[in-house]
Amino acid sequence: MLRTVPYTKKYDSAFEALSPDKAEVLRFHKDVIPGTKTAVVGERFLGAGFLQAGQSYRARETYPSPPYYSVQMDFALDFSNPEAVPAAELLLNALIGHFDALQAKEPEKPLALTYWVQTNARETRAFFESFGFREAYRSYRMVRELSEEPAGGTEEGFKTFAPDPRITEADLLDPALMKRYISYTAEAYGVPDSEAEMLFRIRQNGARVFTIEEKTFVTVWDLGNGDAATENVFTRKEFRRQGLSRSLLDGAAAILREEGFERLFLNVYPKFAASALKLYRSIGYKRAYTLIEMHRMG
Repeated sequence: MLRTVPYTKKYDSAFEALSPDKAEVLRFHKDVIPGTKTAVVGERFLGAGFLQAGQSYRARETYPSPPYYSVQMDFALDFSNPEAVPAAELLLNALIGHFDALQAKEPEKPLALTYWVQTNARETRAFFESFGFREAYRSYRMVRELSEEPAGGTEEGFKTFAPDPRITEADLLDPALMKRYISYTAEAYGVPDSEAEMLFRIRQNGARVFTIEEKTFVTVWDLGNGDAATENVFTRKEFRRQGLSRSLLDGAAAILREEGFERLFLNVYPKFAASALKLYRSIGYKRAYTLIEMHRMG
């Protein structure tokens, strides 16, 4: 008989074996909305899911839809088990219940429950559509190999991994710098990052923010196993079109390579960021796969 139970640490090892990538999200990001971790069990552990807060709580400006706040959902199940489909239904209903309760607490916020699906996962996509999810965006998961020599292996090629001496690691634990950084994100995204969220990421998750003279910024995450991810890449308006983003991303890659990292990941929305996609490709990023972001509006 299937049932949902509160997700606790006793399921960590089982969840790790079931879905290392989802366990990685839980382990390294930790920005899970309290009280929303849920496990599904039958005669044995079948899966677990949770809602994430973090940057997904930044208002998203969309067209033609009005602004909304996105709540990320992740879950994993053992689909090799014949109980997989009813387990998925049970788990998804539980997570939707958590989401509805969250929305009831903040009725003034237009919330969207989101889930990422790879384009080749047709059955999974159909399953979510049956619960009212609809495709909102497509994005590319890009990867840059740091352990390989640049194409050609020439001296010129190795310059792509030369550290930029202008790059420093921003100490956002300095209140004055944090205040400036928040103002920069407000300018870049139309709404500021949360100071409390950034402090949580830095203190609990080990996030690092690299900058060139406070003109351009990138946030880096350690994903484990030699992998790192980048996000919040932006350049302040008055310093754009000077090649600063390229220098920062290349220089940060050089630093991470020296520290032993082997791969860098990032997501790009090609529909809305053609110039960004061109930049990432020019510095060695390649498309790993395409993702569909599916929404269920509250």
